[in-house]
Amino acid sequence: MEALDKSTATEILFHHRIPTSTNNTVGTNHPIVAINKIYKHNYWFIHNGIIGNDFQLKTDHEKLGIKYNTEEDYRFNDSEALMHELILVIEGIKKPEEFAAKGSIAFILLQTNKNDKAEALYYGRWGNPLKLTYIKGMMILRSEHPNASDIEENKLFRYDYKTKETTSQDIKFGQPVFRLLPEKTVSKSNDLSKFAEVLRSLFGYCVITTSSLKEFGPEEMTLLLVSARRIRREAQLKWESEVISKKYVSDTFWAQINYNFSVSNLLTITSSIEDNK
Repeated sequence: MEALDKSTATEILFHHRIPTSTNNTVGTNHPIVAINKIYKHNYWFIHNGIIGNDFQLKTDHEKLGIKYNTEEDYRFNDSEALMHELILVIEGIKKPEEFAAKGSIAFILLQTNKNDKAEALYYGRWGNPLKLTYIKGMMILRSEHPNASDIEENKLFRYDYKTKETTSQDIKFGQPVFRLLPEKTVSKSNDLSKFAEVLRSLFGYCVITTSSLKEFGPEEMTLLLVSARRIRREAQLKWESEVISKKYVSDTFWAQINYNFSVSNLLTITSSIEDNK
């Protein structure tokens, strides 16, 4: 707070976070910076949420010549995968309908020129909160505010520093899972199959069965997305620390077996759901 009080900056980017994909180190913390020769601009990024298909995204991005900055000990920050996917759309390398990141998303992305002069501020959300308020002429984006509503989901907002104008474009960041389900109970097999399909698309592995979901209602199923992902990450960090010297073990292999463990451990998931109610 003392440093902030003495600061003469006209803008502050701040993120208090709990890491889910790496250890809490300086190199993996937010803001994540993207300075890449294939990009016309530089970028500074903060993200609240968890990306479920980060391994596949990283593979796709590396084919384009993108090098990840947060990679440490065979791990990387899943938020960086989201950042590059957004930049590819913003710079016109990918079309908005080709945006492929899946997971919980609330982000702020500062775009500068190559001399680090601010040009635009991008922000958006799906699932996780992000609220816009104005206080004494200040524009404030934040996760929590008792009297402010969340910004609209599935829109990429852009604030232009030169014109002081805000514009937006539609982009499908996510799909509300609960809208695919009946309001009260889940009884039809096709409803369960539809939900299982959503889970598979989010996490990338076909390990979800309809029989494992029969005891869950719509609310519990929605929370299952968060719970399973959290358990997967915790297991991944624990197991990777034990096998870090075995270089033949691929990220994809460990992601799959960790996720298998996550979704099969229904007692842990149920407990997590109760905690989140």
